[in-house]
Amino acid sequence: MTKITSQTILLLSLVFLLGCSRTIEPISYGQDDCHWCQMRIMDPKFGSEVVTKKGRTYKFDSAECLLHYWHDTEDEVDQAVVTDFERPQKFIDAREACYLVSEEMPSPMGGFLNAFSHSDLALVHLETKAGKLYTWEEILSEYKK
Repeated sequence: MTKITSQTILLLSLVFLLGCSRTIEPISYGQDDCHWCQMRIMDPKFGSEVVTKKGRTYKFDSAECLLHYWHDTEDEVDQAVVTDFERPQKFIDAREACYLVSEEMPSPMGGFLNAFSHSDLALVHLETKAGKLYTWEEILSEYKK
């Protein structure tokens, strides 16, 4: 009979924990598909992502798709991030982001929805473009309609 050592138990525990980690993954633009609409995720300014409480990661081609998913599964979501329009390589917490809806700034799903890490960054765009700013709660209400 095999003797189970404390090192074996520790190793198995680490493997289990790493397998269930709740981390945001990079989006492979041009390769990953949107979990909501099934379209290929192409534009680095608009990708978004959800990690569920079970550790599953779902990628979206826009904040619009993430919002639709959120309404169906809010209780299952652990983390939600959107891409900062000003810094496409950076994810920001979707609940902390500022959202600008402007018909002069198209987004992949036609909602003209752009996420910013700070309202000051979005206000710069409002100086030259028509649009409206929203908080997370406000944009959730808009997409519930």
